[in-house]
Amino acid sequence: EANDLIDRLEVNLPGADMEIGLMSGGQRQAVASARAMAFGRKIVILDEPTSALGARESGNVLRLIQEAPQQGVSVIVISHNLEHIMQVAQRAVVMRQGRVVGEEEPTQENHERLVSLIVGSADGQVEGGNTEDGSAEPENGARDEGRRGE
Repeated sequence: EANDLIDRLEVNLPGADMEIGLMSGGQRQAVASARAMAFGRKIVILDEPTSALGARESGNVLRLIQEAPQQGVSVIVISHNLEHIMQVAQRAVVMRQGRVVGEEEPTQENHERLVSLIVGSADGQVEGGNTEDGSAEPENGARDEGRRGE
């Protein structure tokens, strides 16, 4: 089943028996996502599943995440890529410094609200301090708590 998912991800691997240590970062990321989807029967947690992937590979991983509920698999996606969360999530929970700061349905209508939650305030100003050079440094993350299987 993992090999089928790797094929569906369209990952360029010389062979199915290729050692993981010989793979590029993107190949490793795609294989890890495929393995998680293949072996996680009820719920799968994917932490930054597209971070080391190119646009085509990211799109393929996002497509697999969208298809997971039809296989009875719930997926939690942890990502800083709001656009990816908007594509695959039913619900987005924003955390900062380990605490939930808000939750929204990831729709175009709620996009600005999600951005405000991520950067730290309703007016877009970052709360909570600056870096040594004086620039603002938000501590945040968005996470998909949804995509439940039937």
